[in-house]
Amino acid sequence: MNNTTLVSVLTGTFFAFATSAHAIDLGTTGFSLKTTLEAEYNITDEAEEITLTPELKYNLWNIDLAVDTDVDLQAIDEYNFDLTWTASKIVGSNIKLYGEMSTDDEWDSDDVTVGVSFSF
Repeated sequence: MNNTTLVSVLTGTFFAFATSAHAIDLGTTGFSLKTTLEAEYNITDEAEEITLTPELKYNLWNIDLAVDTDVDLQAIDEYNFDLTWTASKIVGSNIKLYGEMSTDDEWDSDDVTVGVSFSF
């Protein structure tokens, strides 16, 4: 493991434990903003990855509408404007209905998914 890798992993670990992770409500508009910073090191491949994921969410009639993107902070100059659009609704106390679609930097859609999750 080289020094750059060690510094990257330690910095990411520090931020993961030093900051609280929660969504910020943007007034009474129904919008919230959440950002996740993830740093990981694959020991087998000796590869590190630092990813920033900003997410903007809006609640409309108890349906969560969200858009997010993954930014690789080590390859920021190669960033493509890929977005993931999600709509989800909690039904009852433990069933979630959702739909998800991805768009690229030219607004072409890809990977349209619908599903149901049940938690117990």
